[in-house]
Amino acid sequence: MKQILGLLLLAAPLAAQHISVGVKGGVPFTEAFKTSGGPTFNYRSLRNPYTVGPSLEVRLPQRFSVSLDVLYKRLGFAATAQQGELNMRANQWEFPVMVKYRFKDGLWSPYVAAGPSFNKITSVSRTITNPSQFVAPDEFKNSSSGGFAFGCGLEFKPVVRITTELRWTRRGTKNFFSAATGLLESNLNQAEFLVGIHF
Repeated sequence: MKQILGLLLLAAPLAAQHISVGVKGGVPFTEAFKTSGGPTFNYRSLRNPYTVGPSLEVRLPQRFSVSLDVLYKRLGFAATAQQGELNMRANQWEFPVMVKYRFKDGLWSPYVAAGPSFNKITSVSRTITNPSQFVAPDEFKNSSSGGFAFGCGLEFKPVVRITTELRWTRRGTKNFFSAATGLLESNLNQAEFLVGIHF
């Protein structure tokens, strides 16, 4: 029993060298919603200014690694009509699990990453002006969605590890869709620029 405990204590520092934690943040290039206007309704997407969240990466042999991110985004859109206005806000949590390959070892290295990505929509709130006159459609259809993410970037390791990445995500299901008007739907393609710091 003492030998097993000793081996575990010796292995713990070695395992810790292959696991890093950090944070990622960035800005989206695409709108969260595809919107348009009609004779009775006019939708517009409210800009999401940032993406942020913790990140965990496990190093594997042959310059491979596996990363798990938990990324937060704030979503929103507005719908206007002659009778009033609707404002919707929601939180989106993304959980990409990506396999990453670095093309070389050293101070800096380009890399590619790909893997499944899942999202969860929470805290959906709707604010309606003139609620007695304005009948607003309910566009919230699916609280979660699966998809696939692909990224490419550059990793730099002076003291801490810094990454810059362009990431594209393709969703399989629309979280929001206006069946009543056909003027709003979730954008299934999302592109963003991310910067990560790992320790």
